[in-house]
This record gives sequence, structure tokens and C-alpha cells, in this order.
Amino acid sequence: AQGLALGLGGSILGLAFGVALAQLTAGWLRVVGTVSLDAPVVSPQVLAASLAAGVLITLVASIEPARRAAGVSPVAALRARADPAAMVRASTGWLIVVVAVVGGFAIVLLPVAAAGLVGASRAVPVYAILLLAVLLTPILLGPLGRVVGLPFALVLRLEERLARAAISRDRGRTTTVGSLVVGLAMVVALGTVAANARVAATAWLSQVVPGDEILTAIAPEPTGPGSVEEELAGIEGVRLVTPIASFDLAWAGTRLEAVAIHGHDFAADGRLTFIAGDRTRALEAIDDGGAVVLPRARAERMGVGVGDVIALATTSGLVELQVVGVVDRSFPGRTGEAALVGWSDATERFGLVGADVFVVRYAAGLEAQASAAVHDLAGQRALTAAPVSQVEGAVGDALDRVFALLDLLALASVVIAALGIANTLSMDTWERVRELGMLRAAGMSRRQVWRSVLVEAGILGAIGAIVGSLAGIAIGVLLVLTAGGRIEDGIRLPGTTILLTMVLGVALAMLAAAQPARLAGRRSIVSAIRGS
Repeated sequence: AQGLALGLGGSILGLAFGVALAQLTAGWLRVVGTVSLDAPVVSPQVLAASLAAGVLITLVASIEPARRAAGVSPVAALRARADPAAMVRASTGWLIVVVAVVGGFAIVLLPVAAAGLVGASRAVPVYAILLLAVLLTPILLGPLGRVVGLPFALVLRLEERLARAAISRDRGRTTTVGSLVVGLAMVVALGTVAANARVAATAWLSQVVPGDEILTAIAPEPTGPGSVEEELAGIEGVRLVTPIASFDLAWAGTRLEAVAIHGHDFAADGRLTFIAGDRTRALEAIDDGGAVVLPRARAERMGVGVGDVIALATTSGLVELQVVGVVDRSFPGRTGEAALVGWSDATERFGLVGADVFVVRYAAGLEAQASAAVHDLAGQRALTAAPVSQVEGAVGDALDRVFALLDLLALASVVIAALGIANTLSMDTWERVRELGMLRAAGMSRRQVWRSVLVEAGILGAIGAIVGSLAGIAIGVLLVLTAGGRIEDGIRLPGTTILLTMVLGVALAMLAAAQPARLAGRRSIVSAIRGS
């Protein structure tokens, strides 16, 4: 009954705050690039699933404690405290059951209610890493406690030894440390994903786009004599004008996004890194027709390589193109990187009518003069001009805004963990009241009691930060790899985020313990020994 009451109350409050948070989130995302969001409407399915989750979690979590409470004998109930080892074993076993139930609900039911927010193939490994980190925390308390206690021992040796002894005697509080582990792990994981997402999102600009300025057309622009392309090429200081157009193809019943290019422009500019096939011959083959260059991720997904022939469906029938090369990166599309085909094939065989984008390369020393003329022409021909560096900055800023919002959500779980630490240490100091009273009677000062509780919280926070950071790195690397990243490219770890996470874990834990420590230090020796 108590679990049901807590579940209903917490879920109702959580839904209210969640709706408010949705409003704030939408307002934040409205300023990201060209994203336009109306006032968010939370679906009844999501509200019902969230309410059910809150009630289910508290009910499932209360079953084992309720069973144990009902089975306690009067003699055992009169004892000052239950056997800590037995409590840890019971709590750990039931923790696995609760996590399994909650995980199944989160991975299977919530995505259905929320229209597939997270794929199970990605959610299950992440959930497994978090569960493993939480279960390993009690095992790592001893060895990690000795390591992280060294800095405290240099200043407060007595308090550090008392704190580690208290942690070793009662490992039941590791459940609270586990919540801190999860919160900090998500902060580090998001930092890892953000660091690699920024690199991946802008890499195509430096490795693929053959120019200094990007001109976007509001409608497909014809190419050739008398076109915008010819006018741009005639501006003094313009060295290269590359028309680019994106369109959709169909391969084996699935969408295949493609981009039409002039192979000789890319050969002259040096863009596109080939990992399979001869670069010069492949780009010449694209211009000759009947050829296609695939990005690595697309080629691996399709299971084809250099020399293979793929059949593409068009309104007039099947068109066969030979794979003449595989590049490391290509132009980004809506569902992945695009295949590269020549302009002759795009116009004659796939019905392309014009270019969506013109990429302009300036001659050295004439950039300022040529850029001004290009912008004047763009204004006359309804083209939107943007330097590549500006596009890169806009992409980076948009990612920073989105991940900053996600970081705030992750930090919310860290704050909840800090409140849990405060509650745990408050209960712990109350249960250890006689012990603290005896220490005071043996000569321990109020300030030493206060410091020992703070050091204990600091050690727990440091352990949570270390385990959480390692789990967060593992989750971040996993998410980067499942999103198309590659180990050989080098996974970028957010050093600043990891360092701040370590500081945050220790600082929050000690801050949360400040009030329990103060109350423990203020208790008189007589009342402490009496346990009153």
C-alpha cells in the first residue's frame, strides 16, 4: 500500500513536471537551425505509459522489502539492526529482478507507446552496461575505497579510516551509489556522443564538399550554357563551380539516396577519400556513365564492393550501374550517406532536371573580391550563399544546443542521486547513533564526527564517479559505433566532461552529506549512547 501511494504520488507529480519540461524543451529547440516546433502535445499513450511505469516500478520494488518485513520475527525486530551481509544479498538479488522488470518495460513497452523512440538493439546493450556497473559497485567498494581515500588520508587520516571502515561494514548503501553511477554515466556518455557527433557532422564539409562557398537554390537550376553555373564561372576569382543535386533511387525495395556530381571537379579538387578502387579511374567512369561510387557505410549495408553491378529501379525500368569505388565519406542524406553518380546518368537515365546546390572554389588571393561578386549574383538569382566555415559553425552550434539540453536532463538524474545520498547518510547516522556516541565518549570531537561523515560521502561520491565515468565511456563508444562511427577514425573522449564528472560526483555527495554530518556532530554524548 505504501509503494502504491508513493508510486501514484510520484508519477502524478512527474507527469506534471514532464509536461512543463516538454514546453521548455520545445522552446529551446526552436532556436536550433531551421527547426520549427509548435507547442508540444503530449499524447495520452505516453502519459498512460509513464503513469504505469511509475506505479509498476514502486510496486515491484516494494514486494521483496514487504515480504521480508512480514517475515521478521519479534526477536529479530527488537535487535538494533539486521545482519548487513544478509541485507546486501537480499537487496542485490531483488535489485536484479526490479531492473529486469523495469528494463523490459522501458525497452519494449515505452518505445511502442512513444512511436519507437529507441531501438531495442541499441537500448539493450546500454541497459546491460548500466546494470553491470551498478552490480559491480559493491564489489569495487573495498579496492576503490582505498585508492580514492588516499587524498583524504593526507589531510584527515583518522576520519578517512573511520569512513572506510563504515563503508566496509555496511555495503547496503551502494544502492544509492548505484543511482549516482547511472546519472554520471549518462553525463559522460552524452559527452562522448556529442564530441564524436560534432566531428562526424562536419567531416563531410572538409572531406567531401569541393569548395569555399555553398549556394543553395530554391528550385532545381539548369546547368550548362546560359545557366547560373556559367555566370558563376565567369566571375573573376572563381576557380571552380561544381553543381550538385540530390535525388532518390530504389534498390532491392529500399530507398537509396544519391547525389549527382561531375567527377572531374572532385578529381581536380582532391576531395573524396577512396578506400576501394582507383580514384582517378572511378571519377572518370562516373563522368562516362554507367558507374556509381558508394560510401563505406552504404556499401557495407548493401553487401557490395568494387566491380559489382547494382540494379536500380526507375519509372522506366531497371538501370544497372557498376560500383567503381568506395569512399570513406559521402554527402549526408536523410537516411545515411548518399551514393555518387555522374551528371549524364542523373539527367539521361534518372530524370534529373537541375542542380540544388552550387559549390564555388575561389582562386588564392582573390577570395574577398570574388565572394562579393558571388553574393551579388546570388541575390539576383534567388540563391542562398553561405561560406563552408559558416555552415560548419552553424552545425556545431546546433549540436551544442541539443546536447546541452540532454546534459541538463542527465544532470537531473545526478541531482536525484545526490538527494538519495543525503537520505541514505541521514538514515545511516541515525542508525549509528550509539556508535558515534561511543566515539565521542572515547574522545572524538564534534568536528571530527562531522568530518568523518563528509569524508565517507566524498569516498562514496568518488567511487560513483569512477565507475560512472567508465560505464559512460563504454556507453558512449557503443552509441557512436552503432550510429556509424568507426574505431579506426579514433573515438574522441570528452576529457573536460570526464574531469567535471569526477568533481561533480565528489562535490554533490559531500554537499548532500553536509546536513546529516552537522546533525551527527551536534548530538550530545548521553543522548547518542541512549540512542534517543
